[in-house]
Amino acid sequence: GQVAGPLADFTLTHTFRYSKETNPHIIEALYRFPLPGDAAVTEVEVTFGEVTIHSRLKARKEAVTDYENAKKENRAAALVTRESPDVFTLRIAGIAPDEDVIIRTRYVQIGQPQGTGFSFRVPLTTSPRYVRSDEQYSRHANGQPLAVLRDPGHRFSLSVTEGGSGTMK
Repeated sequence: GQVAGPLADFTLTHTFRYSKETNPHIIEALYRFPLPGDAAVTEVEVTFGEVTIHSRLKARKEAVTDYENAKKENRAAALVTRESPDVFTLRIAGIAPDEDVIIRTRYVQIGQPQGTGFSFRVPLTTSPRYVRSDEQYSRHANGQPLAVLRDPGHRFSLSVTEGGSGTMK
């Protein structure tokens, strides 16, 4: 990512794959991930096999219909939806075994003033959330983790370029 004063432009890259030994079929994958609640997603790119899908902003109902139609026609497709201010779900159809699935999510975020600089939050997990009975049918109630695992082996690295003069801590 790049940081220029209080503004950050980050690209979050996730890479997944599954083996033919695990499942020999073409699958649809669901992935739920967190982003900072004050972030604005500017682009999502999904690459697998010979396919690269670039995001286009659409009304939710239209986007879901387009995704479901592509899936029925056995075409590769991707759909990103926002479940709550800081939780997103990505659905990808048409993934074959033994090919990397690379997801690049680009977003901008305004840093919170801290001392003489700014602080940026990069969440790594989606925690289970309490949902009141009167909220259970709201869209944000779907922001729960898809599965709860103990140390699934995920690893994290961060590369940040600071623009301008000054020091980084």
